[in-house]
Amino acid sequence: MSTEKSGFKEAFDLIFEQVREDIKSNLVAAEAGIVLPESTAVKEQLKISGTADVYESLDENGNYHFEASQYLRGGTVILTITILSPDNTYTAKLWSSGGGGRQWDNMYINQKESAIINMNFWSKTTVKLEVHASRARNVGFYARIGYTKLISL
Repeated sequence: MSTEKSGFKEAFDLIFEQVREDIKSNLVAAEAGIVLPESTAVKEQLKISGTADVYESLDENGNYHFEASQYLRGGTVILTITILSPDNTYTAKLWSSGGGGRQWDNMYINQKESAIINMNFWSKTTVKLEVHASRARNVGFYARIGYTKLISL
């Protein structure tokens, strides 16, 4: 994933695409009769991961809301979020319709937090992210989002 600054939409679009590619790879391997070993070392080598730096604007009350829905056909992703600037106290909430997510209160800059989210198999997965800055005078925030998804074996 690029380190160029973009928004959460672009970051999640790339994460969703990586999840879809993982599923396609697994289907192709299954159809070909390829069986991969179940060892932890192999799973670690096959994991899909990346990071992106993003910038988003806050509204006049210090709030930001992002929501995206896509068909993903299952999977579990570990997401990390780090607010990089400006200096403030933040509350962030991440939620997935497939299950998982987390709320963080009193986040400070450079504090890395993580959550596990699940993707729906039979229906669209909706992911929501809400951020609130305690001092609303800030017009935006920079953050780093990271993800890790182990390829299903």
